[in-house]
Amino acid sequence: MTELKGNVRKLHNEDGPLVWIDCEMTGLSASHDELLEVACIITDGNLEPVDGGVSYVINSERQKLENMSEWCVKTHKDTGLYEECLAPSAHKLEWVRNAVMTYIIQHVPKQGTACLAGSTVHADKRFLEKFMPEIIDHLHYRIVDVSSIKELVRRWYGPQQVWPGREDRTRHRALDDIKGSIEGMHGADCRA
Repeated sequence: MTELKGNVRKLHNEDGPLVWIDCEMTGLSASHDELLEVACIITDGNLEPVDGGVSYVINSERQKLENMSEWCVKTHKDTGLYEECLAPSAHKLEWVRNAVMTYIIQHVPKQGTACLAGSTVHADKRFLEKFMPEIIDHLHYRIVDVSSIKELVRRWYGPQQVWPGREDRTRHRALDDIKGSIEGMHGADCRA
């Protein structure tokens, strides 16, 4: 049962909590790429957020940013993330790691209760396993991957049923992408 302690909404198993995480990275290989931005929104099983979520830009060296693929350089420059990673306001990875974990525990205190959720979140999970393993350890072993749901809807009901009337929600900024995924799930109609 959901409870409110202070101004913090705490979710329990019966609330069906989902921890939505999106990461922006220097590339897609967790073995040699790095995190640039991490955002998190926590919802109950009805996709109602507990609050507005958190988002943090991680400090990076210019050389690492310049060594990204052409697509990553263009995309992260276009969104402003490239320069934000170089700004004094960007956070150290360890600080972000602690902040995100604190946020999750604040709303979902019991380990193994909430599922990791997001669009193509299995890719984000690889980076979390490497850079923020305590988050993965705190969450349930199951994940809710919006891209899997979209693929099934496309196969079962046709491409016109995948978020009908909605444009692609991917903006390549972590918090925006989570909001787009949640909004897309709210608008999904999988009925035949």
